[in-house]
Amino acid sequence: MTNRCPKCGTPINPRTGRCSMCGYVDKRSQANSSPENQAPANQAPAKPASEKRAPVNPAPVNQAPSKPAPDRRAPAKQPYAKPAYSKPNPSKPSSPKTSTNKTLRTVIIVTAAVLVFCVAFTMLVAFKVIPMPAFGDGKMSYGVEKEGSETSSVVSNPNEVDKPGYLNPDQGMDDAEIQNNVEKEFAVVDADEYFNEIGNVTGKVDVYQSKTVTNENDTQKAMKDRGFENCPILSNYNKDGELIEEEKVGSSSYSFRPVYYVRYIDGQNRQWVIYITDGTVTATLASYGLDNPDSVPLYLSETGDLVGYDNHSSSYYHFTPNSDKATVKKVSKITADTLEKFTI
Repeated sequence: MTNRCPKCGTPINPRTGRCSMCGYVDKRSQANSSPENQAPANQAPAKPASEKRAPVNPAPVNQAPSKPAPDRRAPAKQPYAKPAYSKPNPSKPSSPKTSTNKTLRTVIIVTAAVLVFCVAFTMLVAFKVIPMPAFGDGKMSYGVEKEGSETSSVVSNPNEVDKPGYLNPDQGMDDAEIQNNVEKEFAVVDADEYFNEIGNVTGKVDVYQSKTVTNENDTQKAMKDRGFENCPILSNYNKDGELIEEEKVGSSSYSFRPVYYVRYIDGQNRQWVIYITDGTVTATLASYGLDNPDSVPLYLSETGDLVGYDNHSSSYYHFTPNSDKATVKKVSKITADTLEKFTI
């Protein structure tokens, strides 16, 4: 019986005891191939290895080698390697995309800030925390007061330093002061009836429709040009047209007040009060009433008329007073020089 190779199954050469396919050596076959077991000398020699028969079931030449079985074991975990950090190079110019993103963020931040400011400002104005700014359109928002008695007073400032041409409230301004320089109570009367009683009304203007009323800044400039630069601008009405205690008017404010006035003492020690009402300038010689208690007040006017203001109806009244109520002298322009040269 022919021995076969235990590895590949190929028949083992009985003479050599070696597998011609994988080279396996069978020791039992080698023992049978010893000299005493060899064929006689006249026996034909063994065929060379190249002439050995083909192995049983040889592998085809074109057959691909078998693939190794896949390794199903889980791969070993690799340690985490922290990526290296590189600092940005300030000298390296940023890319267009980065510049666009920065610009967009800046625009969004600025827009948001403007919106927040507008909302906050609107809320403060709505709740009257700050006053509504006035614009130079000649209109004012005056509140209508409740009917009844009210008190008007003029309070002098003890720290006020007397200046040339400035009349301090303590210097003789009492009952003859048309603008109520002493504290008194008065009843509300109908403005139309009152002004028609004391004179001839030539015009009535709603302060909302007035185009000649001036703001605080323009009034300061106008009085300075007329020579009253040393006289502070005063008013006893606030920015809403309500009657208040006397106060100085700001020099850099663009808010409107219905009535302004200044006090002036000329070189003859005469006391004047100059009014700016609805853009019209008039002056009254206050000391004239002190020296002539039986006479009517004396006024100087550039138009020949006087202008009154009613805070209840928020209206200006242009009127010519009756001769038994006031005397009006018409002049070309009321200036400090005009008052100095004026003679009765």
